[in-house]
Amino acid sequence: MKFHHALTCIALFALICLSCKKDKTPEPPLRFSSAEVNLLSGEDSTITIEGIAPPYTATAGNAQIVQVKVENDQLLLTADLAEKTEITVKDNAGNTAIIKANVHSMDGDWGRALGPDETYGKAIVEAGDAAFAATLEKELLEVSATSIRGYQFRESEKKFREVYGGNSFKEGTYTYRKLALTLTFEGNEEICRVTPFNFRFVMLERDLTAIYQALHPDKNIQKVVVTFYLRFRPMYG
Repeated sequence: MKFHHALTCIALFALICLSCKKDKTPEPPLRFSSAEVNLLSGEDSTITIEGIAPPYTATAGNAQIVQVKVENDQLLLTADLAEKTEITVKDNAGNTAIIKANVHSMDGDWGRALGPDETYGKAIVEAGDAAFAATLEKELLEVSATSIRGYQFRESEKKFREVYGGNSFKEGTYTYRKLALTLTFEGNEEICRVTPFNFRFVMLERDLTAIYQALHPDKNIQKVVVTFYLRFRPMYG
């Protein structure tokens, strides 16, 4: 009787082990640190290949949207045209896998946000007249870096609004390409630099040096820059 019970236990154990083997899904031969990436046009990114059969090759479905290079087990991506494409990665054993790449523009609403430095923005003025520089820096921080609530960009119309408190705004036209945002107010063009923390949270740097040099030619102005942080989120209207 004990012998029969032991055989039954062994058979049951073998059945459980066999079931475990059937349920266990083997790891795919090609995996990535991220199987889908979201980038702003002009932004770079790195993805790690977690495979077992190097060397690897990678090809973008549309090289105008994103360019890709392989360095050992790293994919180096550079986003360009705001569209979607897929990147096909192959290893030395003939295995393939896909990474989805989504490249975005500034289209949409961007509201002011608290930055990594725990401020909403800053102003830097460098000029030969120290007192003038300090006064202008304070004014810019209060007006440009504080009163602006955000921006509304409409890609289909190439128009934007600079939004202030009290539902007021100023309108103009814009272009965006490769982290360069060109704003045009009443024929005056201003080029801003976009630094992404991710594709929905950025720092906008406005270089106002030329504007203030023209306004104050006697102040020996070397630099006037205002920066603030924007997060993608709905605004009014």
